[in-house]
Amino acid sequence: MEDLKKIRAHFDAYPLQTTKLVHYLLWCNVMDQMLAKNHTTLEGINAIVSIKSMFPTGLNDKLKNLVNGLN
Repeated sequence: MEDLKKIRAHFDAYPLQTTKLVHYLLWCNVMDQMLAKNHTTLEGINAIVSIKSMFPTGLNDKLKNLVNGLN
């Protein structure tokens, strides 16, 4: 997490442009959720997976099956 905080500080100082900024903000949201330990709950995992689905690559089949098994 410490390395991710350094990356975040860099992009906060030197903002990305266009859709890359949107993806960065989504990534920051996931990082905030993890720092708050929300990823340890089913609701938190669902929120993170929901954010992941907004990325261009979306969800792979393995992740879709895992999430379907949790719900």
